[in-house]
Order: sequence, then structure tokens, then C-alpha cells
Amino acid sequence: MEYGTSFASPSFLSGVARPLDQGSTLKGYNFSVSEQEQDFDELRSDWNVVALDLCELMDEYADENEK
Repeated sequence: MEYGTSFASPSFLSGVARPLDQGSTLKGYNFSVSEQEQDFDELRSDWNVVALDLCELMDEYADENEK
């Protein structure tokens, strides 16, 4: 499930290497071309989460009413 797109998702290896990174060179962010593009990406991500929640609820409702 994707929540926010402003921060890059770290990998296992970057997590292991982070304590050894003395210059903070492993920090990563997802940069957008514009503030408007970032807002669009975040809003799309929010609606994706809402859609996933609705799908789960509809599946649960269908399972309960099948009986």
C-alpha cells in the first residue's frame, strides 16, 4: 500500500548501510517538478488508499452476506 510519495522507500541494504554513512549521503527524497505536481501525486495517493479501503469493505460485506 502506498501512502505518501514525498519520501523515498528505503531498501534493506540502505538501512544496513545508514549507520556507516557519516556524510548523510544516503538520504533520498522524491522530488517533483513543481509544487502542483507534488500536490497532485499526494492527492492521487490519498485516493488510492481510500479506494483500497472501500474494496476491502465491499469484500467483507459480500462475504458476510453470502451466508
